[in-house]
Amino acid sequence: MTYNPRIGGFTHVKQASFDVHVKRGEAQPRTSFAQQIKRIFSKIGETLGQLFRHRAPDSAPGRVRLQGVRYVGSYRPTGDAKQAIRHFVDEAVKQVAHARTPEIRQDAEFGRQVYEATLCAIFSEAKDRFCMDPATRAGNVRPAFIEALGDAARATGLPGADKQGVFTPSGAGTNPLYTEIRLRADTLMGAELAARPEYRELQPYARQQAIDLVANALPAERSNTLVEFRQTVQTLEATYRRAAQDASRDEKGATNAADGA
Repeated sequence: MTYNPRIGGFTHVKQASFDVHVKRGEAQPRTSFAQQIKRIFSKIGETLGQLFRHRAPDSAPGRVRLQGVRYVGSYRPTGDAKQAIRHFVDEAVKQVAHARTPEIRQDAEFGRQVYEATLCAIFSEAKDRFCMDPATRAGNVRPAFIEALGDAARATGLPGADKQGVFTPSGAGTNPLYTEIRLRADTLMGAELAARPEYRELQPYARQQAIDLVANALPAERSNTLVEFRQTVQTLEATYRRAAQDASRDEKGATNAADGA
């Protein structure tokens, strides 16, 4: 069973075989990055499918209503929606860490795939965050930022390709463990809390927790690379945002000067 983000649910898929028969002395080909990401989501989908199936209606935790918000009865409500949502996100992180940390450490191939997927997610999220912000339109800042971001991703050893001189990782997308954390949190808190704006505001926190979870489970070398890449991306964002602000001021100054002439 595999989670399909387009439909927000799980679908049954025929499990593909990744076994490759090779002759002695021949190099065994590496599975494509897309197949690797599919394997991660397949594992997550199987676990969550079991979680949902085993949750019988009569065993669901009781709910209490407080200030118009419905909270899961296993948690003592405070009336602060954001605090309650944070509690459920933290609980989801604990559950995912309990399930995935041993697997990342014991299954070298799965650990590598999660590591590369997390690096790709950091790349994609930074690119989208920067390029979709109207404040970064000024000058030629966006292409320069993407090029610098690609160089930083290349330095980590991620598989990818140059597109018009800019490096792009092969598997850019969402961190699969962040997806699992969010799905578990949705289940824990219920639809009413999950629909509140405070939950959307906490998504950067949930993404950060997913990165920290992976970093804590990885060997030291990969953990350090992950942390350093995240710090590099943050530095690049800050640097190019300042450049965009400067370019915007220059453009406004030139426009005002032309109007006054």
